[in-house]
Amino acid sequence: MIRLTKCFAILSTGALLLAACDQRSQDDILSQVEGMTSASEVEAALGPADKVTNMGTTQLWQYEASADDVCFAVAGDTILKFSCI
Repeated sequence: MIRLTKCFAILSTGALLLAACDQRSQDDILSQVEGMTSASEVEAALGPADKVTNMGTTQLWQYEASADDVCFAVAGDTILKFSCI
């Protein structure tokens, strides 16, 4: 029983470490979209945003990063990076 508990503890710790490694840095995200000017290009490079906020005809896309998140304002297919609120 003790051996099973130790094994479970090791596996749980490993899963938590892998989850933490999965988070991209702000620099990683920005380097992937450097020079891109359309929402479709950014979405193809990064995948769907982690959080989307609708503000009239504009959407705010937020990508989670290990330190500071990366945000974009999207109007139609035009996209601009801005500081997350």
